[in-house]
Amino acid sequence: MIDLDDIDKHDLDDITADSSKWYSFTAQTIDTKIIPGCPGVYLLAFPHIARIQTTIGRLWVGRSDTDLRELLHQRLRDLNKEHGKLSPTLFKIQVVLDAKEAWDRECELFHRYTAIKKIVDRQHPPSPHGAKLRCQRCSYVGGSDLSD
Repeated sequence: MIDLDDIDKHDLDDITADSSKWYSFTAQTIDTKIIPGCPGVYLLAFPHIARIQTTIGRLWVGRSDTDLRELLHQRLRDLNKEHGKLSPTLFKIQVVLDAKEAWDRECELFHRYTAIKKIVDRQHPPSPHGAKLRCQRCSYVGGSDLSD
């Protein structure tokens, strides 16, 4: 189990000016915190069942190469349908300049949380659409047919 305060000390300290904040994973918060049309990365937190919400059970790392706001709205809809009350309830984001930076940051977070067995999504993030980039952590090279 990871305490939110511990995560703030070692994971996203450079994510944004509001890096120490976890936000409620709702449509309204997504609209308030993210401008449309920007690439970025995110962490979704699945709090441990039967624990207070200041403790995180599992994390989902992801990115959008084109529109983080739209992707998070889609994730919210899909996860609510699939998991209902067990959906993630907290998130952190980082808006970046381009798809390569989003991928680099997603890889960094993926490796950090895979190492401590906190990650939900276990497959290495694919490179941005049309790119064959090399991961700086493990030398994985892989393209994607997906745009986000």
